[in-house]
Amino acid sequence: MPDRLHAARVRQLYNQSHIGIVASLANSIILIALLWDLVPHSASIIWVSVMVLITALRYALFYRYRRSSLTPSNAGGFSVGFIIGVSLYGMVWGSSGIFLFPSGSVAHQAFLALMLGGMVVGAAAVFSIVMKAYFAFALPALIPIIVRFFLLGDDIHRAMGGMGLLAGIIISYIAKRMNVVNVSSIKLQFENIGLIEHLATEKDRIEKTNEDLKSQIGERERVEEALRVSERRYRNLFDSISDFIYTHDLEGRFLTVNRATAQTLGYTSSELIGRPVSDFMLPKYRQAFRHQYLEQIKKRGFFTGVSRYVSSDGTHHYVEYRNILVRQDGNEPYVSGVGRDITERIEAEIEVGKLEQQLFQSQKMEAIGTMAGGVAHNFRNILAVVSMNSELIRMKYRDERALQEIADVISNYSKKGEQLIEGLMHFSRRESKKDYQPLNLDEVIRETYELTSISFDKMINIHLKIPEPLTIMGDHSGISQVLINLCTNAMDAMPQGGELHMEAKEEGGKALVIISDTGEGMDKATQERCFDPFFTTKEVNKGTGLGLSTTYGIVKEHGGDVHVYSELGQGTTFKLTFPLASSDMHIPEESSGKIVRGKGEKVLVVDDEREMCRVMEELLKRLGYKAAYVRSGNSAIQKYKSWRPDVVLLDRNMPEMDGVSCSEQIMDYDPNAKILIISGYDQDGPSGIDGEKKRLIKGYLTKPIEMGRLSEELAQVLG
Repeated sequence: MPDRLHAARVRQLYNQSHIGIVASLANSIILIALLWDLVPHSASIIWVSVMVLITALRYALFYRYRRSSLTPSNAGGFSVGFIIGVSLYGMVWGSSGIFLFPSGSVAHQAFLALMLGGMVVGAAAVFSIVMKAYFAFALPALIPIIVRFFLLGDDIHRAMGGMGLLAGIIISYIAKRMNVVNVSSIKLQFENIGLIEHLATEKDRIEKTNEDLKSQIGERERVEEALRVSERRYRNLFDSISDFIYTHDLEGRFLTVNRATAQTLGYTSSELIGRPVSDFMLPKYRQAFRHQYLEQIKKRGFFTGVSRYVSSDGTHHYVEYRNILVRQDGNEPYVSGVGRDITERIEAEIEVGKLEQQLFQSQKMEAIGTMAGGVAHNFRNILAVVSMNSELIRMKYRDERALQEIADVISNYSKKGEQLIEGLMHFSRRESKKDYQPLNLDEVIRETYELTSISFDKMINIHLKIPEPLTIMGDHSGISQVLINLCTNAMDAMPQGGELHMEAKEEGGKALVIISDTGEGMDKATQERCFDPFFTTKEVNKGTGLGLSTTYGIVKEHGGDVHVYSELGQGTTFKLTFPLASSDMHIPEESSGKIVRGKGEKVLVVDDEREMCRVMEELLKRLGYKAAYVRSGNSAIQKYKSWRPDVVLLDRNMPEMDGVSCSEQIMDYDPNAKILIISGYDQDGPSGIDGEKKRLIKGYLTKPIEMGRLSEELAQVLG
């Protein structure tokens, strides 16, 4: 089989080579004519002479092939000769990029590149049956001019070189695909020819037996028995093959089918015979079968392809087939074919595509999360300056009511900004997993129910169903934000009113929360993107696109899962699951936030942001501390040695020297130093403080910093 396959590939090379010889010679003449006035005549004459010489040698080899009988034993010699010939061809064509290069005309250079590319495309079509022959021509033909373009060095020639290289790669890929298809076709042809020849031999033998029966009436019984034996053998062979074997007339009606064909379609052989083949195809394939396939099989005598059939139980099957037209003297022509069920292969390819899409979605969410985390960190630094200035306004202008109201507005919107940051951090998962405490989930849901009952439109009927207490390990504000986000989305989806259901129960050892509405619903595309940050279907200024992405991040932080079920016009249901926890654990109380004043202690502020330093210094002075600031780690070390502050407020992320390195050097100088880290990142996040470095500091504050929290932390550190 390998020798026969090789011989068939070599035969296909030579059968098409005369076209390539003529085309190559014609193109070389056209090229010389076009470049005659742009390159030295001597180079043109030498080049075309060499081309004619090699053409003559190739034609001599072709003539020898035509005079010989190609066999598996001599196919190797003809293959080597052919590859050498096309290799010489490729080198001559490639030399045109050196010796016939029109240096003064970019247009003619482009034409030369296009002609070489066209020759390589032609080689892909003609030589791809043997990839060595294709590369023997394509590589020496393309490489010189591509290298020449790159060596010229200017932008246009580098671009032309890059395009040439890309074109070469694409053409080579196409050539490889054509090689796979052609070789597979030859293999299938050998298999089918052998099978068909065997069947034809059996049929001829049966016909001969019938003729003998007419001439030998006396041996009728013996001949009839022999015929029955032969028919049984034919049928056993016919039905023992697992691939489809069938015949149909030129109207497309089944004439014969083997057992594999009948079983796959879910019918008996007798039920199929006489019925149109198209009856068992999907509707979109039927028209092509009736008007294209039947016409082509009559004209060309063969047809290969893939079609999709439906069995009696509704199962779909992809079938790859190869059919040939059989003409016999004195008989009506018919079509004989073989097919193979490739459903498993197709479905596997589809499944691989789905897995690749899931991987892409996962990578996209990770990339978006990384970007969101960086944005949130920078936004925290900005809000820190804004919120502290509002605190400063309150402290400096206590008797100015108008300024106090302005400060309140600034403070309120700073808190809203902080909530937005918290949402981004939850989604990006760049914050550390918090030290969650036992949380009564049913109480948080009831709080949300009471809030929505008061604030939502009365046209929306809100229903609550919590049959039992549910305790999880979690963060009250985070879970509350999740529920508010989902309920707000439900309200927006029901502008004309509707039903909102809130339910919680234990299921499968987990807490299950169900939020459903009777609103507009979502199509499949919207469901796939609904958890993406900043994706929204609402009008401009009516949504940030962070509600569901924040929900997704918070639920994942709590070790839970979130799933959405929706159809357009049928409403939407969100199902959240959380791991259950014991409900008898103590929940610690939060800090009071009361401002504690200082007693003249020295506080050194270290931050690379000037405004942050300025406002922190003034606030600390108004809290009763002596304050000073510097804007780098090196300056902080020098200031500490000269001023000896009682506490250092040190930014975590600074250029040149970060807060951790600065803390180490201060502690080396004074092991009793008291250092508080301030940062836009969470303490246990990727840019926070790891376990080994925590020994350097007395506390960690996350921006923006409330004055009550700052004053309490300072008082605690100072003792």
